Amino acid sequence: MRKYARFMTALVLSLSLALPSVLAAPFPPLRFYGDAGFTDVDEDWSLPYIRTCYEIGLMSGRGDGLFAPAGTVSVAEGVTAAARVHSLWRGGTGDFSGTEPWYAGAVEYALDNGIFAEGAFSDYSAPISRRYLASLLAKALPPEEYLPINSVAALPDVTWDEPCGEDIFTLYNAGILTGTDPSGTFLPDTHITRAELSAILCRLVQPGARQLFSLEPVENSSKGLSVLYFYATWCEPCRQLSPTIDQLIGKYQPLGVSIQKIDVDKRSPMAARYQVSSYPTLVFLWDGQEVERRVGGLSFEEYCALMAQWL
Repeated sequence: MRKYARFMTALVLSLSLALPSVLAAPFPPLRFYGDAGFTDVDEDWSLPYIRTCYEIGLMSGRGDGLFAPAGTVSVAEGVTAAARVHSLWRGGTGDFSGTEPWYAGAVEYALDNGIFAEGAFSDYSAPISRRYLASLLAKALPPEEYLPINSVAALPDVTWDEPCGEDIFTLYNAGILTGTDPSGTFLPDTHITRAELSAILCRLVQPGARQLFSLEPVENSSKGLSVLYFYATWCEPCRQLSPTIDQLIGKYQPLGVSIQKIDVDKRSPMAARYQVSSYPTLVFLWDGQEVERRVGGLSFEEYCALMAQWL
């Protein structure tokens, strides 16, 4: 039961997190929570996180004494939170007030600092998906602040090469995201609440609150079979094998087999963990444990015959 609880939704996870009362620099308290006067969070699970985020200047209320913990995070709020983290970390004020609309200053700052690209969002008032929120937060701190403490190679509903995939895996491996169930399901295209965002922001800016975990195999996912494909963009045999890998993904992913493409130049810790030094290499995992590997390219039929022994 304790293992299961570690992988519940952000709401359940946050109940067990213990946050120090004062954050280490560069996120010292900037204001007193009692001055906020929020009337809708005293009984909410997220109170410790909301208090921290308010005091260090990462989140504010929505007016009329309300924080709206169950409210959906908008694109504007997501961009503003990421911009505030980026600014405060680098010695700035994190204050983008005084613009019209209210989020314009944060948007300009985020664009200028590469947190997202021009044209990425068309409606700042729309709810932001978990996918694009993760992308913003993965760029809020310097890369060295996302050192992996977990070894998450595959998720039930996210792949490395899909939009924002690398950012999502970066946050999982850094212990900032934990998923919504024991298998780490992320639900990338759903929305997120302000309460959940407050908990994630606390893990983002405070390494001591980050989560160390391992994921359970996905139930009913081809008996726990997954495949890691290690390649390099400069590797000619990898380029020749690429169409075959795409064929395998098309055949086996609908059956629940996770086939992850891992660019070794971008994900060197993963290559080191699996002791991969020749490319291409396919590592076959059963319930997260290596059961087979193939270095060099095989034909589509040969790979299918190899995988048939586990399916």
